[in-house]
Amino acid sequence: MTTRRRVISIWLLMLLPSALWGGVVAVPEYTLKAAYLYNFAQLTEWPAEAEMAESEEFRVCSYGTEGWGDALEGLSGKEVASRSIRVRSVREPGEARQCDLLFIGEGDPRRAAWLIGSVRGMPVLTVSDSPGVDAMLTILTEERRLAFRVNLHSARESKLRLSSKLLNLARHVAGR
Repeated sequence: MTTRRRVISIWLLMLLPSALWGGVVAVPEYTLKAAYLYNFAQLTEWPAEAEMAESEEFRVCSYGTEGWGDALEGLSGKEVASRSIRVRSVREPGEARQCDLLFIGEGDPRRAAWLIGSVRGMPVLTVSDSPGVDAMLTILTEERRLAFRVNLHSARESKLRLSSKLLNLARHVAGR
């Protein structure tokens, strides 16, 4: 896929929630959030020395997504940086350190903070849909539409590079 077509596809997926929640077609919220996760991964660059470079899998890990059904599993087999996505649940910091992308959904806020803290400074993209979780990217629901905010300081601390396209789409970027 050409770079231009890829950029257009990403823009369409990011703008999709407003069109879909406008009443045209009903798509489950968790399916849209899973699409955001995929796009976040596509628009992030990991450092060359990251363990990810040695793995054939792109590991998407989740905590607190029990109500999501198959939404995250829909990512399995798709590719990020020429690596096939593998989705799994985590509950312990040791498991979280084996992830490329860690998504924190609803659940015990203390455990969520513990998991996020366990990967701080590591090349693990952290994402949450809970505003109280200190993730690099936070998915928000505003007026029945999805948006997101970015904590650029946390991403830089982990040596992750978020693309300018991603930053321009964010509702708010802290640490610019």
